[in-house]
Amino acid sequence: MKKLFMATLTFQLIFGCKTNSLLSNYNTPGNLKSNYQIECVDLSNLKNYHTPADVYPAIKKCIESDNLQFASQLFAFAGVYGKFDMKRVKDRSAHQAIAVLRINNFSNIDSEKSKAFQTYIQDYMKQGSQELESTCSQIKKIGKPNYIPMYMINHGISAFNNNNTPLYENFDAEVSWSEALDNYLHCSIN
Repeated sequence: MKKLFMATLTFQLIFGCKTNSLLSNYNTPGNLKSNYQIECVDLSNLKNYHTPADVYPAIKKCIESDNLQFASQLFAFAGVYGKFDMKRVKDRSAHQAIAVLRINNFSNIDSEKSKAFQTYIQDYMKQGSQELESTCSQIKKIGKPNYIPMYMINHGISAFNNNNTPLYENFDAEVSWSEALDNYLHCSIN
């Protein structure tokens, strides 16, 4: 429950964030790059090559069109995939890509729609709920990510110094996938 509270608190902070004009923004090619344009769709339409950078704009579309069920499913997918990518990308500064994607996509959503989504997702994501178990099953069926997380790699400091090995060597994808499902969504592992 503590993890769910922290995720909800982070979500609230992100929705409330506004950009500061005093900050400088330096980018590398491919930073936060989306490879596929996704509409507000049911989770069953996603594939294991869709990245969080592809999915967060779709979540925004769902929230803006009041399709909170699809928004919640997509939010769960993007979160699990983001956690998995964080486990395999060495550069810890690159891990902020997920928070930046959320800020970029959610900071200018109407406040009433944001509040409605926050309320919906708190109910939807309750551990052990039928909705969460259904979402977990669908994400497991899609499977672990099958892409190189360039959107994240190119977001980190290492992208500026040509780090040739941005991913952990001997990375155990199966263990990390199970951990992402369990730690982020609290999916039952079976």
